[in-house]
Amino acid sequence: MKKILLLLIAFALVNFNVTAQSLTLSDTDGNDISNGAITVSGLPTDNELVAYAHVKNVSNRTINVMVSSTLTQTVSGMTYALCWGACLMASTENQISMEAIPMTSNEVNADGFSGHNYPNNVSGVSKVIYTFYDADNVDDKVTVEVTFDVSVGINNINRNMSISAAYPNPANSETSFNYKIPASATAHITVYNALGVMVKKIQLSALSEQVKLNTTNLASGIYFYSFVVNGNIVKTSKLIIRH
Repeated sequence: MKKILLLLIAFALVNFNVTAQSLTLSDTDGNDISNGAITVSGLPTDNELVAYAHVKNVSNRTINVMVSSTLTQTVSGMTYALCWGACLMASTENQISMEAIPMTSNEVNADGFSGHNYPNNVSGVSKVIYTFYDADNVDDKVTVEVTFDVSVGINNINRNMSISAAYPNPANSETSFNYKIPASATAHITVYNALGVMVKKIQLSALSEQVKLNTTNLASGIYFYSFVVNGNIVKTSKLIIRH
């Protein structure tokens, strides 16, 4: 009887190891979003809305990671693009990454993935499920559902919450933002380079209405900045730095 029990336990452990989730996801603030959902909000006039996720291999082996996108709710006129290593052309179709990126045990890929929505002056709410999976075992996967909300203007989301465009843009040594947030809110601006790596984070206070960003130590190029209030990305826009 003991031998039978031991065999059953061993079988269960082996089966668990095979089916255990090897990948986890977190947002740029380190919050676990594995099999969860996030919202990115913006205006119809925005060039693009960008969703980021950091991918971690929590298994004890190297995994070749692929990413696919599934459009579950779309808006006519909007287009979408998936970036995993390389960025695909914007389209209205589901997408699969062009390559599998190998990730070793406990490796974190913080700059490989981004999901893009292009409003094209159209308002509405769309939803995309991004699936990260082992190319050699498609059942070993993790997902995140991203809602791209461009249904209303930022000032209509909350009249006590707004942010201006960066000025000057292009920036040389510094740029500034005018903003407004409720007294009870926690807010910050995060700046990412073209690969999706966060290079700056500025905490915002309701006691002030302007913040300046020193750009002297950032290389010339294209960046993106996100206005984040109470953990939600309210707006993402492009920033160009030229020295």
